[in-house]
Amino acid sequence: MGADPLSLDPSRRSAKVTRQIADRLARLARSLEGGYEPEQVARFLMRALFTMFAEDVGLLPERGFSKILEDSRQDPVHFLHAVQNLWETMNTGGYSLLLKVNIPRFNGGLE
Repeated sequence: MGADPLSLDPSRRSAKVTRQIADRLARLARSLEGGYEPEQVARFLMRALFTMFAEDVGLLPERGFSKILEDSRQDPVHFLHAVQNLWETMNTGGYSLLLKVNIPRFNGGLE
């Protein structure tokens, strides 16, 4: 162990991760605002964050949304269709062809 016992404090580690994520989201938002309205960018980021939360709490299959994001790095043309399909299924509930599971109806007010 190191000489700094506070280095193991989970709240410090969590704050660091949160700052890193916030920095990445800010960079992503700035890169998108060049071609899109700020309101569109904000709405997209809110939906993406909500979807990550839904994955974390088990409303979506483990790594389901993460896999869509990873696959989209290799094939970005299909990203829009994939997330639109996923978000429509989250809004209505039902079988997701993309994730190959039934998804409960939930949308967090993000229609």
